[in-house]
Amino acid sequence: MFYNYSFEKNYRKKLLKENRVFKEYIIEFESPFKKYPDEAIGFLFLPHQLKTKKALIFLHGSGNHHFGFFKNFSLFFSQKGIPIFFMILPFHYLRKKEKNNFFSDNLFEIFDSFRQAVIDVRASLDCLEEEGFLEDFSILGVSLGGMIATIVSAVDERIKKAILINTGGGFVYIIWEGLLPVLRKNYKKTHHLYGCNKEKCRQIYSFHKEFVEKLKDISLLGKIKPEKECFLFDPLSFCHLLKEKVEVILFFSSFDEIILKKAQKIFEEALGYPPKYTLSGDHYLSLILNKKKIIEISSQFLLNDNLKNHISNPKVEVVEK
Repeated sequence: MFYNYSFEKNYRKKLLKENRVFKEYIIEFESPFKKYPDEAIGFLFLPHQLKTKKALIFLHGSGNHHFGFFKNFSLFFSQKGIPIFFMILPFHYLRKKEKNNFFSDNLFEIFDSFRQAVIDVRASLDCLEEEGFLEDFSILGVSLGGMIATIVSAVDERIKKAILINTGGGFVYIIWEGLLPVLRKNYKKTHHLYGCNKEKCRQIYSFHKEFVEKLKDISLLGKIKPEKECFLFDPLSFCHLLKEKVEVILFFSSFDEIILKKAQKIFEEALGYPPKYTLSGDHYLSLILNKKKIIEISSQFLLNDNLKNHISNPKVEVVEK
């Protein structure tokens, strides 16, 4: 299966800082995805007063410009007593890669980028288990991070809850109707190689429902031939696999110029209409304007099975490495 991996759980951990609320560690390990040799990086925020031993994986969006905001955003969960692992996705500047293949004009490079991101997240779960956390994780993804979080939730049984923010599925809408001019420009240049244009994409996606119906189990992923390789990393292909095993909540911005209403609606439908919350603002501004709302609703969602029995002194021992 495309998202399987082999990992020896060799990683390095270092204390970066400590304040009255949490300790911050950096965890680094060699990415199990050997095609692009790279060091995976994540920041673990461990509250002094834990209310759960179930760690939350936070996946940021694409690009480097909003890194500080996303990292600070994740800190608010530690103030709620929730341990959080802020994972740095492949092609971020901290991982020292020169080209962002999530926006490549090569379908196979994009596929490999998603594969590496998913595999690195799964390996990070292994590291956190070694740190004493339960084999019961939650995941939060914003935009591109939400797409990756959806796939991780489908392929890894350790994910029990997912918070998906300003994300969606159906590249036929996201690429050709949303404001992603970089991708459209690239695909137009390589139409002769991959046959990608708006009309062709619509034709290809007429076979997507058939692909999803055949994908009754994640183990079938490598055995069912898709009409196009993009089916293999479109989160819309995996939504139905979350219905029975993962609790999901959605946040959509009221005006999203990247993930259009069509992409939101089809994503929500494929997930079985989980609880949904509307954020005022556009794709990015909505995160700033509604930060408190997102934190409050998400924290309640993450802690609702611990409300009667808050853990004041869990046996999660953090050992320096």
